[in-house]
Amino acid sequence: MKITVFFNSAILLSLLLAFSCGNQAGNQDKLENPQQKTQEQPGNSDAIELQEFINEAISEGMMEVDMADIAMSRTVNTEIVQLAETIRLNHRSAANELKSLAASKGWSLQTTMLDKHQQQVNRLRNTEAENFDEEYLEIMVDMHKDGIEKFEKCAAKGYDEQFVIWVNRTLSVMRQHLEYCEELTGRVAAES
Repeated sequence: MKITVFFNSAILLSLLLAFSCGNQAGNQDKLENPQQKTQEQPGNSDAIELQEFINEAISEGMMEVDMADIAMSRTVNTEIVQLAETIRLNHRSAANELKSLAASKGWSLQTTMLDKHQQQVNRLRNTEAENFDEEYLEIMVDMHKDGIEKFEKCAAKGYDEQFVIWVNRTLSVMRQHLEYCEELTGRVAAES
């Protein structure tokens, strides 16, 4: 039951972090005309902050999807495979929802991962087999804690009503992911 709730909720999270449909590093499109004041972008500094938040979130989502793919191919732990599948599905779903919202607002979004996130993917890819499960879970716990903090701050800013609704839905899924990652970390540690 808990896993089912987790999987259903995880779909929402993946929307944000799964703009990861493109897995290349490099190019970073930005919100169009960040200096232009619109109803969606109340002021220049708000528009720039929102742009930075979205681009960072998209890149982190791509990173988590790539890491999920790596985890699914490297682990033998069925619970970690289920976690990775859920993260991949949820992040892609969240990315698609964000992509639709951005299109309705006239925002242009990046399609590739930031270099710092690509480096973390590469580090996980090169993790030795005997340490892989623990390393993957540690990264997921840290990423979700950091992401929750960033999303809460973004929601509090109230940049755009529709965007804040999306952020709050995504936050709910992120919290469920974190809870499951922490539980799984404890079980994996106990098995070692």
